[in-house]
Amino acid sequence: MPPEEYIVSTGATYADVANLCERAYSEVCRWFSQGKSARKPTARDLRILKLDYELKVERGQIQRIS
Repeated sequence: MPPEEYIVSTGATYADVANLCERAYSEVCRWFSQGKSARKPTARDLRILKLDYELKVERGQIQRIS
């Protein structure tokens, strides 16, 4: 799940995403930046966000996005 979609659907902050993915806050910020310092999340990061999203939906903490 793309980090932008995860943040919108769960109300998470960059700090929440950094903690969940075990990344530095500054690295997560780079996922949203443009230019030379921009970075992309790894497949592992995307998997973690998707799994956490699915758990939150299953537990009724959030509603599934369409």
